[in-house]
Amino acid sequence: MLSIILPFGFKWRSISTQTRLLIVIFFMFLVGVVGLEVTLFSPHYAAPLTSVVLALVLISMRRLRYWRPYDRPTGLFITRAIPTICAVMFLTISVARWLDVPLLSRSHVPAWDQRGPNSFGRAATLSQLEQLPGGQLVIVRYRPDHNAFAEWVYNDAEIDNSKVVWARDMGAEQNQELINYFRNRRVWLLEADEKPPRLVQYAVETTTGVITCVKYR
Repeated sequence: MLSIILPFGFKWRSISTQTRLLIVIFFMFLVGVVGLEVTLFSPHYAAPLTSVVLALVLISMRRLRYWRPYDRPTGLFITRAIPTICAVMFLTISVARWLDVPLLSRSHVPAWDQRGPNSFGRAATLSQLEQLPGGQLVIVRYRPDHNAFAEWVYNDAEIDNSKVVWARDMGAEQNQELINYFRNRRVWLLEADEKPPRLVQYAVETTTGVITCVKYR
């Protein structure tokens, strides 16, 4: 709307120094955000720009407020309508869950008004392991096509004192080093990308061969 009401012959010099600084910051940040699209982008990456965007919107609305085509307060109506529409949208989305209105969902980093991804099973598995006696060590094996946002390997700050310790599968030799370190724990192998995830007792090398895994769940 501001671009419509700007007078003919409007130039960069007509903009105040403070507003020009905001515009420069906006476009410099925009270039950086576009660069992120090459790898991975999430909305919160642009969060530092929020204050700049709001400032530019308010400056534009301040000028739009005095727009009076055909001597009618059109600009005043628009500037009042904008926050009203925002408030109505916020309230509508807030009560959508109570009205059983379907909302969008995202596979990762959902917004406040979106459903997050369905649980991939970690919480349920952790709850089962915590019911077992003694400490537990879970070696997690992923497939090559594993969804990076379905991550199982998180540990408490004091790993050695945790009831359950999670680790990624690193191969037999390095796994054995980890098992030796946590030698007083029961060791499990979690095949995370099976449907449902499969938790079995970790196979142990012996002088007679490999002990068959015992299915747990």
